[in-house]
Amino acid sequence: MKSKIAVIATVLFFTGCASTSGHMAHGHMAQLTCDDFARLAKCMDQARALGLTDVGIGDAGRSKGLVAGWAGNMSSDQILVGEGTFPQEVLRIDQKIADIMPEGERILKTSDWANYPAWRTQYVRLSDQLYSVKLPAAKRASDNAASARAQGFHGDIKAPASQTPQCYRPIGAGPEGLIMGMGPCD
Repeated sequence: MKSKIAVIATVLFFTGCASTSGHMAHGHMAQLTCDDFARLAKCMDQARALGLTDVGIGDAGRSKGLVAGWAGNMSSDQILVGEGTFPQEVLRIDQKIADIMPEGERILKTSDWANYPAWRTQYVRLSDQLYSVKLPAAKRASDNAASARAQGFHGDIKAPASQTPQCYRPIGAGPEGLIMGMGPCD
């Protein structure tokens, strides 16, 4: 069992795809699970070469079918578009990909590999468009967040107005001399 896990982990590392022979925790049981949609075309190529009829998308320790997985991806993108991280164009491209996902699942289930090259070409073109819009937007968001963090760390730090600075100083006198403690700075 240990060697089978090592082989699956190695295949996943190099290809982004892993064969499964059992159920994944609480999810879709796919013959091949692709770790993300960026590698879907390679996973589909692998499924074709192996004669498989089902490819899933990995999702937090489980697998989802292509249509369900893409719906989750679209939900995440809708949130990011709503927050202003991604432009509206992302949703337009997302929908075009959603429109072709059922055909991808149909090709797999029926082993209709004759129609696969056209589907693959369309998917890769749309995927490239999507990532060409997402990546610069994500980089800008990351750069803006880093800049905000840097300004916060290097800006003037001031105590709240209601809090007076405290210093270690004499606060009284005792039989053996001054008593030191924390008190308002002069």
